[in-house]
Amino acid sequence: CTPTQGQTSNCSASATVTVSAIPATVTISKSVASSGSGTYGSSATLSSGSSAYFKVQETNNSPTSSATVTISDPIASGFSAPTGLTCSLSGSANGAATCTTLGITSTSFFSTTGSSVTIPANTTLTITFSETVTNTNSDTATPATLTNTASTTPPTGGSCTPTQGQTSNCSASATVTVSAIPATVVPLLPSTAPVTLSLFKVSQFVTVAPGGSDVFTITGSATGLVNHSVTVRDVLPPFLTVAGAVTDSGSSFATGDSCSASGSVVVCTFIPPVGGLLDPSFGTIEVPVVVAHNTPGGTVIVNIASASDNGDGAAPVSASAQLVVVSTSVVTPSHPASSSGVSSGRARLTTTLVVPEVHTGKVWSSTWYWLLLSGLGLLGIAFLVPRRRRAELSR
Repeated sequence: CTPTQGQTSNCSASATVTVSAIPATVTISKSVASSGSGTYGSSATLSSGSSAYFKVQETNNSPTSSATVTISDPIASGFSAPTGLTCSLSGSANGAATCTTLGITSTSFFSTTGSSVTIPANTTLTITFSETVTNTNSDTATPATLTNTASTTPPTGGSCTPTQGQTSNCSASATVTVSAIPATVVPLLPSTAPVTLSLFKVSQFVTVAPGGSDVFTITGSATGLVNHSVTVRDVLPPFLTVAGAVTDSGSSFATGDSCSASGSVVVCTFIPPVGGLLDPSFGTIEVPVVVAHNTPGGTVIVNIASASDNGDGAAPVSASAQLVVVSTSVVTPSHPASSSGVSSGRARLTTTLVVPEVHTGKVWSSTWYWLLLSGLGLLGIAFLVPRRRRAELSR
């Protein structure tokens, strides 16, 4: 046999064929269930605050080649941070695989970065976790729909094979329908009578001096079922000014009451809770005031407060209180005096009495004034009588 070039034997000849590796293909899917042991599907209906259990599976379809991919599942809007992350590989030879041994961490997997993992040939990677539904659907007619998506990258030289229902070969989604929160209906309390209002007003002092202070106290209530707000208004007349914070205490409206003053107008608003308030009280409203220094003595100041209903049909009511402005008094009683200033053996006694105002602005009453004056008179008599008797004896 005559050999040809490249032959190793004169009487034989060979040719070689290189068989290329079949590119790996992967398939990804995602499902959701209402419990960890429940049936997984492409969607689930849950209420806000309940847990959604997700399952992500990626299969390496190559019979011979492993596939290195990057898989991720970013946290979707309407869900809390995931918990209970688990990982496993199908097949008895891969039974010991965990998220740690596979290199899958919560930090990378639940972000857009993803976790890099190698899936053996003809093997399925399964990842499970749960998230709490945080979306609060207040629409009583339309349920809210939340979408949760997982993605993967194809292996080098390979591709992603879609599964049924996927919109992208390399991603898969599961949807959660958040059931609407039923509207809360609060039944109205039975009304026993038409709503009527009552109002009372008094002042702390009856008389006040210019520049003095006083406090008006307003009380009132409503009878019947009050479903709308009630307004108590106090417009101060001339010579009066609000001298501090307007307060309200003991109201049946709990947190539904508020009082404020703007200029000479005081307004208190009382708002009943949903369902109404039966026979409520306005509590005690206190309006501190100060009397202007230039108020003429003898002025009678009348202050009127009113209460009105804003929807229950009650007739408005009013109440008033008055103050009498009394000026500071100066009293100067004295005995008659002779031209020399001394009257036949009697010493001239002149007493000047100033009736002061206390810090509240209330002047001294006439009773205290005459008691003080009488005491001074008795003291003068006790002083003059012994001197007169001594003068008579000396004669």
